[in-house]
Amino acid sequence: MTITFVSNFLNHHQTPVADELYKKIVDNYKFISTEPTPESFLNSGYPNCEKYPYNLLAYENKSNYAKALKLVNDSDIVIIGASSIPEFMQVRLSTGKPLIIYSERWHKEWKSYLFLPYHLINGNVWRNHISLRNKPVYLLCAGAFVTNDCNLIGAYPNKRFKWGYFTSVKKLQIENIIKEKQDKKIRMLWVSRFIDWKHPELPIKLAFYLKRKGFDFQIDMIGDGKLIGETQKLINNLNVADCVNIVGTMPNGKVIEEMKKSHIFLFTSDRQEGWGAALNEAMSNGCTVVASDLIGAVPFLLSEPNTGMIFKSGSIKSLQNKVELLLNNRQLCNEMALNAYRIMSKVWSPENASKNLLQLCQSILDDNLSSLSIGVGPCTKA
Repeated sequence: MTITFVSNFLNHHQTPVADELYKKIVDNYKFISTEPTPESFLNSGYPNCEKYPYNLLAYENKSNYAKALKLVNDSDIVIIGASSIPEFMQVRLSTGKPLIIYSERWHKEWKSYLFLPYHLINGNVWRNHISLRNKPVYLLCAGAFVTNDCNLIGAYPNKRFKWGYFTSVKKLQIENIIKEKQDKKIRMLWVSRFIDWKHPELPIKLAFYLKRKGFDFQIDMIGDGKLIGETQKLINNLNVADCVNIVGTMPNGKVIEEMKKSHIFLFTSDRQEGWGAALNEAMSNGCTVVASDLIGAVPFLLSEPNTGMIFKSGSIKSLQNKVELLLNNRQLCNEMALNAYRIMSKVWSPENASKNLLQLCQSILDDNLSSLSIGVGPCTKA
């Protein structure tokens, strides 16, 4: 079986699964990058993954582009990201061979629903999705809300499967990591860009509330962005500079180490967070996550009160209640962190995702989806 994966560029949220596929089928797996890794990503700490052995840089020259088109034409299975070059999609559809599209939610903003009738009328929705109903085209849902968007237009019926981004899950002595910070001051961590839909103001308002309640804690905020100055001003205005610290950017490896030292990970993005790979990383490194209910990965990965806490998106009161519950029950906080690591290492790991994907691909090639024997997690029906 030959598999070709097409996306805009290879990043550290995709390499763990790509590495596993390469281990399993070696040169029968290729990743096609359609554009260079943006400088802004590299400057913010993203590693450069261009030199991976399976990564074909289609944008680099005409020869590579021709090789990419041939792979898309000839491979048994082609998986294409929704943001990739349309020509690759057209070439694959013309072959009549199986195509798997992977996508985050289409309607990341509420106002985009208002334009749905327009797109239905002018044919975009029909051309890009509905017309594929009876073709061998399948959908990997990188987030729980993709299915809702599909239901609005009846797209990919019975051909949608759970997917996402799969960060590395190291074999850790997780009990020791949790025990080591058991009696230490509560540390909370927020890692993101300082932009409006990531809601950096929520940890500050949370700190103001918790300080008034007399809790002893520290919140570290890692990242950069246009709202960083405004956020610092809010910290000063609310007099919480003694318990909230803006760290700035740091390499991903150091972020992981900070997660291991922290008790609680605050994930405050709204519906514009299509997946949210920081959730994977926090759950894989000993944090108890308190996350917004509209983040794409949350319904797939978190189950309250087993593997984390879920608050109502944008609601500071809901966030306060969830965090306060954990601060008052350290044992519950520890149990959630332990359970989160277990589900990440057993179910949502790159190794398990790649194994499940190969099984799904084989069932598609055999035209026998009923043969799938995956119980939970990646590649189960969405």
